[in-house]
Amino acid sequence: MLSFAAGNHRYVSEIYSELGLLTQMNVFPHREDTDSTKVVPLDKDAIEQLSAIPGVKLVYPYVDIEVTATLPDTQITTRARVLPEDAVETPLFSTILSGASFSGEGEAIVTWRFAEATGYADFDSLVGQRLVLSAQAASLD
Repeated sequence: MLSFAAGNHRYVSEIYSELGLLTQMNVFPHREDTDSTKVVPLDKDAIEQLSAIPGVKLVYPYVDIEVTATLPDTQITTRARVLPEDAVETPLFSTILSGASFSGEGEAIVTWRFAEATGYADFDSLVGQRLVLSAQAASLD
């Protein structure tokens, strides 16, 4: 039993480490007025301050939006995440099954779930395809 438990512990620790789940931290804005702690907005200055902490490798805003993705023969509603190029170097986003990382503007990296949802079983067939992302913006008028 001890060997089994030790093996499972090692396996889970390795998987979490590979994905960066033990070294990643998400910071959210303060939402309640009941706390007496000074509220610091999560803006450009906060990103710079967090980046300056020793040991911090990368800080970026989390932008995740609903989009309509259109390929030559398919259209689906999905989610898109905006990431800086440096994020692709982190363990969580570094496994690319086909193609390459960003080489310039106007490029996208899609997940295997996206490929599956659009009917592209062969990841190589997605490389170089024209992908149009559309999003709705809220209007206050």
